Amino acid sequence: MTLPKTPPPTPSPPRAGPFVPASTPGGGAPPASALERIEAKLDRIERRLSRLDPLLELAPGLVAVAGDTFDEVAADMGDADARILASLATLERITRPQTLDRLRGLLDAAEAAPGLIAVLGDTFDEFAARAAREGIDLARVLPDLAEALFVVLKLLSGEGTQTSLRAALAPEHLAVLEKTANAVAVAVAQPERAVGPLGALAALRDPHTKRAIGFALAVARQFGSQLESKPVTHTSGPGRLPASTEEKR
Repeated sequence: MTLPKTPPPTPSPPRAGPFVPASTPGGGAPPASALERIEAKLDRIERRLSRLDPLLELAPGLVAVAGDTFDEVAADMGDADARILASLATLERITRPQTLDRLRGLLDAAEAAPGLIAVLGDTFDEFAARAAREGIDLARVLPDLAEALFVVLKLLSGEGTQTSLRAALAPEHLAVLEKTANAVAVAVAQPERAVGPLGALAALRDPHTKRAIGFALAVARQFGSQLESKPVTHTSGPGRLPASTEEKR
């Protein structure tokens, strides 16, 4: 009788040995001086962090005090939320690119202001010197000029005057003024010629002359109507002519 063969036993894995520090390039253990330096650095870091321990202990109390202070201020203001939102909206507007461009323009103007003021000062000095050469006493003229400017501004502030100015500056009215100026320039360039009553009657046969006379008569008719509806009167007060001007009259 033949017995079966038993398989050989499986060898067990080797046990892990104790931790061995990394070897140095020379093959030995790291020197003790390197470990000492590492421990010294760790000690210094620990000592520095230990200085923060009192602050860390105080941090919750400081945060609580700051929160209570903010709550009291907000309660006194009553509209702290609205102010914060308005501040954020203002900050958003200030940081817009177009707003920053305008602010840069204002800064450029502010930087150029001293030079502009110097130019204005030199111009006024030249104007005053020229007035003195011409025999003009600025000390007497400037008050009358300021009074006249006040009268002009008062007239311009009236609703009727503004309406008249808007009508006078209409494109069709400016076109009439331009044609009048061109006609005067052409007439001045021509040689002067005396015209008697017969010559005037003969000129009436010209269609251009008839049209000009008709336009002048229409203007005269409307001007007379305006004089009747709103007569011009002078009253005492700020609207009166300057005293020196009235004396000259």
